[in-house]
Amino acid sequence: MLNLNMNGKMLAAWRMVLAGCVFAPTAYAAEWSVKSDIKQNIAYDDNVRMRKEAQGSMFYTIMPRLAFAHKTEVSNVTAMASYGTQRYEAIEGLNQDIQAYDLNANYSTEKWAWGVVGAFDATPSRNSAVDDAGNFASTAIRTVKSISPSLSYTLFETDRITLAPSYSETSYSQSGFSNNSSRSANLSWVRQWSEAYQTSLSGFFSNYEFGRINGISQTSTTSNSYGVNFGNNYTLSERWAVNLSVGIRQVENNSLTDFIFFQETTTSTSTGFLTDSGVSYTGENFSGKLRLSRSLVPSGQGQLQEQSSIGIGLGYNLSETVRAKLDSSYQENDSTNPTQSISRKNINFAPSVSWHLSTEWVLSASYRYRQQDNNSTIGAVDSNLFMVGVNYDWQGLSFSR
Repeated sequence: MLNLNMNGKMLAAWRMVLAGCVFAPTAYAAEWSVKSDIKQNIAYDDNVRMRKEAQGSMFYTIMPRLAFAHKTEVSNVTAMASYGTQRYEAIEGLNQDIQAYDLNANYSTEKWAWGVVGAFDATPSRNSAVDDAGNFASTAIRTVKSISPSLSYTLFETDRITLAPSYSETSYSQSGFSNNSSRSANLSWVRQWSEAYQTSLSGFFSNYEFGRINGISQTSTTSNSYGVNFGNNYTLSERWAVNLSVGIRQVENNSLTDFIFFQETTTSTSTGFLTDSGVSYTGENFSGKLRLSRSLVPSGQGQLQEQSSIGIGLGYNLSETVRAKLDSSYQENDSTNPTQSISRKNINFAPSVSWHLSTEWVLSASYRYRQQDNNSTIGAVDSNLFMVGVNYDWQGLSFSR
């Protein structure tokens, strides 16, 4: 079992930080606002579970969301809550609710800035299968709880140091997955050389714990990763921007399998590189972005995976109210443990058109092609999805005092 209890002193300290963010700024002019939106879609997917024996279904999704904000000259607090549902016409087992809540608070002075981000999500595990375990057939609910405080200090007008620890835990409502938790700390230095050029250097350490029961055995895995990243952000012009972030990481995996009469321990080490780089263009009618990413992501399969992806996003304004978009990506997920042959490839191609009927109403139509190859006897499977959406965005209320 994972120990999910946080240190009492640490929890009390972050309560004080949050209280300072909310109540300290009362001496300043404050702005309050509340907004809401409702996203609803009706769609048909010809292979909902992404299996060789394809089964299609119509489905409907509705997701209302309510957002609050409080802002002063030195602080900003936002909170969001959403609770919706998805209903499948031919596969009742996938009829599930979706909920998400988050809080973001920060407070700053001339030299110091601190804040905290907390989140809670309970969503169908298949909705995040591309990044997680690749299982689109499960009816499990994936619950994620996370907290990410941060503390920054401005050394000079051009230099800033930030310490950002974080903690998260992920659990599943059904067997066949691995619950996991992670703890990490990132220390970064950022220099603003000019309005158009910024560099950063950061070091990180992360600890991941996985637990899983397999028949008569129980396996627990611990993965420690650490490394450094070097980043560059260029604003070439009003239309062009480039960011280049490259780093190196090392992962140490330790697995303990507890059988009935004996235990077996395995260890492994792997080294690789990390990146989050891209180039973007924003014109009057046309916009585009190319992104290349490689990162470490915990998986519901019970291991830390290296996720590599390349994505292209294009947008074009057909008129003042009609906009066309194209999002396409290729992604690979591989285990950081050399002794495991877990590997998965995903392709996504999704064009869409949106029509802004007014400032509050948006009508959209989209198509999505998805393919997954999980490097097993199943081979590659794909699906086609056709969707129409009607979204309502309430501009809300705001007032100052």
